[in-house]
Amino acid sequence: MFSQAVVEVRAVMPEFFSQRRIRAMRDVFHEIDVDEGLNLDQEELAPFYEYVFYKLFDVNLTRDEPKQAKRMHVDDAAYDDARHNDHNENTTHDGNECA
Repeated sequence: MFSQAVVEVRAVMPEFFSQRRIRAMRDVFHEIDVDEGLNLDQEELAPFYEYVFYKLFDVNLTRDEPKQAKRMHVDDAAYDDARHNDHNENTTHDGNECA
């Protein structure tokens, strides 16, 4: 089963989540997940952000800027939660639409 985010992206860019790309994202995730905790924490994400921004965008991040990127991620998550909650107000616990 795919997350709602994958379903929404596929609706506008069906080719984005190809099997090849999903495998590549999983490989990158596992490479970045140094402690093998099956999550990415700030200590793992900060050097990744720094490298990607420098190599791809020629931007040198300071140590405070990855924290800003993390805050942007948290803000995005809060936005997604709000959108999800709006949807849930119109559905029952079993996912059926309310009358």
